[in-house]
Amino acid sequence: LRKAEDMFDWAISSNLEPSLESFNKIISVAARYGDKAAAETWLRKVYEVGLTPDSPVFSAAISAAGKDNDLHLARKWFEEAKESGVQLEVSAWNAIIDAAARSSDLQTAEETFWEMQQA
Repeated sequence: LRKAEDMFDWAISSNLEPSLESFNKIISVAARYGDKAAAETWLRKVYEVGLTPDSPVFSAAISAAGKDNDLHLARKWFEEAKESGVQLEVSAWNAIIDAAARSSDLQTAEETFWEMQQA
């Protein structure tokens, strides 16, 4: 993860324009390792370079928080996505349901499932 982050930072500092897909990839790596701090750093960098996160980027960030059992942070990013008008894909809904289940918050998992059915 650190080597990928270093390369990505180098690309940004070299005025190369990153895409949402490239941000999604690095946030997904952070999610794979359950590194919510790295996911949050890269999610904020999406905004810093003038892009707007899309559903895959938010899904990866939510997944990173969920794998670290931080339902509060996962829910924060989920709500941020909805408030910014992002059309959430099934992967984002699954990530928040998984985060709730990992945190043993079955009520939130169930409520989110029913909310997804209405979306």
